[in-house]
Amino acid sequence: MITRGAVACMLVVLGWDLAAEVAYVGDGVYSDRQAEQGRVAYRAACASCHLEDLSGDGDAPPLKGRGFLARWAELSVGDLIAATRTTMPKEAPDSLSFSTYVELSAYLLQVNGMPSGERALPVDVDALWNVVIAANNPPPDQ
Repeated sequence: MITRGAVACMLVVLGWDLAAEVAYVGDGVYSDRQAEQGRVAYRAACASCHLEDLSGDGDAPPLKGRGFLARWAELSVGDLIAATRTTMPKEAPDSLSFSTYVELSAYLLQVNGMPSGERALPVDVDALWNVVIAANNPPPDQ
């Protein structure tokens, strides 16, 4: 029989930080400045496919509204960034700086109605796995 203590020890050995604090995007996990930088990056690197209003076009899915939030609900900002980095921009995946992908994520949170806060999303890949996207009050599709 495996005890809770044994499981905790295995997680520590595997590198899981049991003391890591989980944050939720509804708690204001990005700053307005960070989202604005993400908006600028979006216009330069994403809008040609996902459109200026983030509604998507053809193969490029919408990046706002209920569908977007349902896709990412209960996943983390780390998941969002990992998926984005490995697939976007379509013609040159992982060609932006890590901080730019973080800023883009802040912008996506903002346009999807998540409140900003005092602190910016961290540019620490490990910390981003602990920022959960939970859409308690998703905005209507626009």
